[in-house]
Amino acid sequence: MAGLWILAFNGVKLEKKVLLLILAGLMIGTLLGSMILITGTASRPGPVIGTQVDDFSLPGLQNQTIQLSQYRGKAVILNFWATWCVPCKDEMLLLQKYSDQMHSLLVVIGINSSEQAPDVAAFVAANQIKFPIALDLSGEITRKFMINGYPTSFFVDAKGILRDEHIGALRDDLIRGYLQAVGVAP
Repeated sequence: MAGLWILAFNGVKLEKKVLLLILAGLMIGTLLGSMILITGTASRPGPVIGTQVDDFSLPGLQNQTIQLSQYRGKAVILNFWATWCVPCKDEMLLLQKYSDQMHSLLVVIGINSSEQAPDVAAFVAANQIKFPIALDLSGEITRKFMINGYPTSFFVDAKGILRDEHIGALRDDLIRGYLQAVGVAP
């Protein structure tokens, strides 16, 4: 009996070996549970900086199809926005300026999620936006890019590699820095 330990737990006597087995089981269960949670949340990752952006295709506001890969060879700004988003309006005017000035090197694509085409068209017309506007009516691409707030912009280089992401309204100085990251100097 010298090597046998007995521990009283809530009136139940447990031997040392049983106690160690219970603790080991709890630790293994905790580790397995953590692994399941971690791999479960990573099963639908958003785009990763430094990797190729998955191609997608969406209907455009002008009844055209907008496919990301059709702009390969130019830097691309993917701008997720909404008509009700106040900072989006100012940002879109700034993005239009860069689209106009750098059209041979840069394409801006505005991606509107889950809003009706007439509402989007009215906003675009009122603000004189001329760059392509894609309609993500189902929200599938917005979910794929894990958009949690508007505006959110992704900066893709001419080879289709994601170089940076910005959440919130862009300013002129920020756009210049992001454009340098995609190899386009304003």
